Amino acid sequence: MSRFTAFAILAIVLLLAGCHNQTSQKKKHPVHTAAIKQKGPAKFEFHDEIHNFGTLKAGEVVSYSFRFENTGGEPLTISHIENECGCLEILYPKKPVQPGEKSTIEVIFNTDGEWGNEFKTIEINTRKGLKKNIAVTAHIQNAQFEKLINKK
Repeated sequence: MSRFTAFAILAIVLLLAGCHNQTSQKKKHPVHTAAIKQKGPAKFEFHDEIHNFGTLKAGEVVSYSFRFENTGGEPLTISHIENECGCLEILYPKKPVQPGEKSTIEVIFNTDGEWGNEFKTIEINTRKGLKKNIAVTAHIQNAQFEKLINKK
C-alpha cells in the first residue's frame, strides 16, 4: 500500500469518526427549538378577544372560555382581573402559564337585571405589569324594562 492510499484511508476514518461524535452529542443534548423561538417576557395571545352571546332573555346565565397561549419566554402569572360589572364572574388560572402553554379564562355572564345592548370589558393584569382587555357582548331582552318603556 502506498503512502498516499494509507493517508487517504486515515483521513476518511478520521472524518467518519468526527461525524459520528457530532451525532452522538446531538442525541445526548437535544436542543429545544420551542425555547429558542420563545424569547422575551411573557405574552398573551388570545384566540378571540371579544365574544358575542347574541340575543338573550334577562335572567339567563351563559359562559364563554377565552383561549390563550403564553407566546413569550417567561411564565405568565395573572395577578388580578378587573371588570365593570357584578354580573360577570371570571375564572382564571392561578398557577403560572409556562411559555408555549395554553390555558383559558372563563367568563360567566348573569343577565338578571340587564337590558338592551350590553358590552362588558374585562382587564387582565399579570404580576409583571402586562395588561390585556377582552370583552363580551349581548342583546338582552327584559320584559319588565320593555313594559316600563312602552307604557302609554
